Amino acid sequence: MKPRYNGLQKFIILALVLALSASPMTVFAAGSQSLDSSVVKLRDAMVARQDVVQMYFYSWKDFRKDEAIRDELFYAACSEEYSNAYYTGAYLKSNVKSCEVSTEQISSDPPRWKVTFSNFVYRTTAEQEAEFDARLQEVMAELAIENETEYEKCRAIYDYITSHVTYDREAYQAHLQGDDSGYDLAYTAYSALIGGRAVCQGYATLFYAMCKCAGLNVLMVDGIAQGQDGWGEHAWNMVQIDGYWYQADSTWDSQRSAMGYKYFLQGTDTFKKHRLNLDYTQQSFVSAHIMPVNSYKNSINENPLIQLFKKIKELLLGH
Repeated sequence: MKPRYNGLQKFIILALVLALSASPMTVFAAGSQSLDSSVVKLRDAMVARQDVVQMYFYSWKDFRKDEAIRDELFYAACSEEYSNAYYTGAYLKSNVKSCEVSTEQISSDPPRWKVTFSNFVYRTTAEQEAEFDARLQEVMAELAIENETEYEKCRAIYDYITSHVTYDREAYQAHLQGDDSGYDLAYTAYSALIGGRAVCQGYATLFYAMCKCAGLNVLMVDGIAQGQDGWGEHAWNMVQIDGYWYQADSTWDSQRSAMGYKYFLQGTDTFKKHRLNLDYTQQSFVSAHIMPVNSYKNSINENPLIQLFKKIKELLLGH
């Protein structure tokens, strides 16, 4: 039976046909994705520890340039914007040591690209990540911090890391000598949690993963820090507590909880031995991540309501 149309339906169909015939149309090749979908594909492939990732997409950016591949694909795939679990974002970026990339422009109007990532070198295997995840879930359950405040969650995580992980000095010395190829695991959260040893990147990655699991907003950051050997490359964290972003260096506070922490939830003026890389000093980043001048402890003490309460307490109690 043929479909029957009334007058109004015929008019709508005719208008659609005329509109389509009058509008320029771009025919997209089969198998092509948007740039956004390609970023997600690359992220998921790296999470699965795949060795080769090939993608076809349309973009007016010139992907023959290294910075386009780096910024628009790899960095994007490891960014917080595309992070959907603790093992993506900065955690994923820290676990990819190197890879090779080839680019081919297939068409020009619009530009269609074929980009292939291959020969990935990951710091951990898929099996190690599964082992890490199982242990991480056990530790988070043991901490039992689901109903705690943001500060209490962060403090419990910091306490755990600084008391369970020791600094891997052998890996650090190998780095200073220019050949740390045999110490890839020392840079991972896996080594910090499972082996109990890591360098700063391993500490920071574990803190990132645990804070993510606890529902805290957290970042891994890097820059330089003034240690016993002078200024050198270093990695640490920023975490959001009560709406503000504070810096925390679990590496430098490792094994010193009994003496009190020196690098926990510090402000910009109380973290003088750490200097963030330029990426974290741009106005776009600073305006989105407000960092107090003082540490969290001092910021709380300077809260006007708390100061008023203290004064009332002094008047009532006489001290």
